[in-house]
Amino acid sequence: MSNFDDSKVTTMNSMFKNCVNLVNINFGEINTSSVEDMSYLFQDCIKLTSIDLSNFDTPSVTNMKYMFSSCIQIKTIDASSFNTSRVEDMQDLLSYNRQMISVDVSSFDTSNTKNMQGIFHCCESLKYLNLENFDTSSMTKIPYIFGSCKNLKYLNIKNLKY
Repeated sequence: MSNFDDSKVTTMNSMFKNCVNLVNINFGEINTSSVEDMSYLFQDCIKLTSIDLSNFDTPSVTNMKYMFSSCIQIKTIDASSFNTSRVEDMQDLLSYNRQMISVDVSSFDTSNTKNMQGIFHCCESLKYLNLENFDTSSMTKIPYIFGSCKNLKYLNIKNLKY
């Protein structure tokens, strides 16, 4: 795919959705700087165990709805490099990742996010979550944000803006 021009791609909606046998994804030098919609991108990739998101450039993204939902084998997700300043919809972004023990969303800018309904819903193995920089002042939907996170023991929301 070295001749593939990805600089003008604006949607990755459902690109890998239901790729039930996909185990690992390495994107290499992917250009995601113009992508606005990443909703359902990896939803239901039930065998996915590893994903390198370090080359994802997300300054234009407004929709991350269900992006990683139901990736039931994944243990960790490092989204610390994501620029989320324009994202309005994060509904169920990480929901139903029952094996996930670690997720880094510490750098998320949620000042423009309106919908965060169920973002961590049913993340049953998650024990620690750092949301100290989350700004919920624009949010209109936050039900089930931590629903069924039955092993969540440490939740850092000390600087939460609401």
